[in-house]
Formats: sequence, C-alpha cells, structure tokens
Amino acid sequence: MPSYSFSLAQMNHFVATARSGTMTQAADRCGVSEPALSVSIRRLEHLLATDLFTRHAGAGVELTDTGRALLPLAEELIAGADRVNNFAAERHGTASLRVGCTGSIYPFIVPMLQADDRRMPLAHYRRLEPVVAKDEDLRQMVAGGRIDMWIGMSADPDPAAQSETFHRAISLAPYVIGSARTLRGHGSTIRMRDVAQHRICVLEEPVSVEYVSRLFREHGQRVPPLVKLQTWESLRSVAAAGPELGILSIPAPPVSISGVQLVIRRIAEPVADIHLGVFAHPGRASGPVVHRVADLCRRAMLASLAAVPELRVR
Repeated sequence: MPSYSFSLAQMNHFVATARSGTMTQAADRCGVSEPALSVSIRRLEHLLATDLFTRHAGAGVELTDTGRALLPLAEELIAGADRVNNFAAERHGTASLRVGCTGSIYPFIVPMLQADDRRMPLAHYRRLEPVVAKDEDLRQMVAGGRIDMWIGMSADPDPAAQSETFHRAISLAPYVIGSARTLRGHGSTIRMRDVAQHRICVLEEPVSVEYVSRLFREHGQRVPPLVKLQTWESLRSVAAAGPELGILSIPAPPVSISGVQLVIRRIAEPVADIHLGVFAHPGRASGPVVHRVADLCRRAMLASLAAVPELRVR
C-alpha cells in the first residue's frame, strides 16, 4: 500500500490560500488561525520539497509555477474526498449543495439562498455551501465537478451555454454609485462624459473591468483611471470618501458610510445589459434545484431594487 506524506487538511489549506490570495482570508474560510494555516502550508512545501507560494509582505501571496500546476490536482483530490464524505450523507438526505459565486454577488444572493436552503426541492441536499471565487475560476470548478453550480455575470452570454442547465435570472443595466456630494446636481441620471471626469472604482473581476472599459470607449470617452477593488465593502468605502465613483453591474440600495450618504444614478445613455445566470454541472444538480436557485437570484435582485425606484430591470 502506498503511503502519503501530506494530509487532506494541508491540501485544503493550499487550495483555500490559492483561491483567496491572502493567508488571512484563507484562514477564515478554513476555520483555523492564520499562524496554523501558515505552518500547515510550510509543512506541505517541505514534504513536497518545493515552494508553492511567493510571499509578498503586506500584499498577500502568489502561486509559483509549481503551485499553479498543483492547484487543479489538489482541487480534484479535495472534490473526490468530498464525494466520499458525502456518500452516506446523500443516502440519508444530509449532503451539502456547493454553490459558487463572485465576491460582488455574495452579499446580495447568498444570504437569501441560505435562508431558503431548508426548502431546496432536491431531497439529497440539506445544506448550502457557498464558494467565493472569480467567474473564470468558477467555470473551471463546475466543469471539474468541484462545485455543483455557480452564479455568474456576463456582458456577452455565450449562446452555446443556453441549455437546460443555464438560466438567466435577471438582466440589468450598470449604474454609478458615489457620495451625495460628488453626485450633487446630476438628478436621477448621469451622462458618460460626466462619469469620465472621475476616477472609477471597479470590482476586480474580468467581466466588470472589461465591461466598464468598453462602456467608455463605445460612448466616445477615454477610459478614466480604474481603481480595481476586491470587495463590495471596499468599493463602497472608497466611493463614500469621494471624489471617486463606483460602477457596479448589480443593484444595491442607498446606504450611509461613516455618516456619508451614498446615492446611485442611472447612466443616461443606452448601455448593454449585464446578465446574471446560474450554471449547473450536468448530473450534479437536477433541473428543479437550478430553477430554484435562479428564482431566488431574481428575487434577491428585485428586493435590492425595491429601494431604488429610478432603476429599472430590463
């Protein structure tokens, strides 16, 4: 019998760190302390006799070439272990449903899914397990069976993906968010030429960055400096400080940050919609589950829009 020097826990810590980009976020996802996670990964590197990450002081970690090559193998190993772990759970109706989404969608969608997961229509699944990553990573994870489905955004939905497992939950136009002081005098809409006068905050996801850049070019405006941020909370904080504006592809109700009122404005010119969809791996989640998740996504978006009468879903 072969012997294995590494543990599944070490591989799980490696995958979580690779996907998070920071030890702090990975430790939080794994439910361990940051020093314990760091020691675990160091021991894995020692056992494999190679460096898996390049550490940057105060700026997270980056996969080495060896780490990038190992990542899909490690994810496959974890997925296999999950399937073994869930074998009995599926027979007794206590397995989890792994749903992937981007960080910008998480605050709007996942709480509603978690509140509803006891009423999921597939008897096998009893617990919803969110996985947060970028769209491009989620595509690979669902294709490899490492998650059951993913909720993603696209400015240009692939017609080939319009199958029984892909459902557009909602289609909406992007909008501008900023402090009431920065957006004073613009009414309920703002023109692209006025938006272009500001630095723009964009969530650090391929769809968002590419779409926002194209948005300016298509309306004859230079692309202003783009401040790429990782989370909705950081974007909201920067926009509240001003004079930066944020452009998001999903709606959000107005809020106050540290006493600064944030407001939102529709872009006056016609713009291409962002499509929110749910894609499930064939055979891993049945049609009723996908339909249920898509319906919950639609309801979450509409609930967010309820406090923003000037925005319209298309």
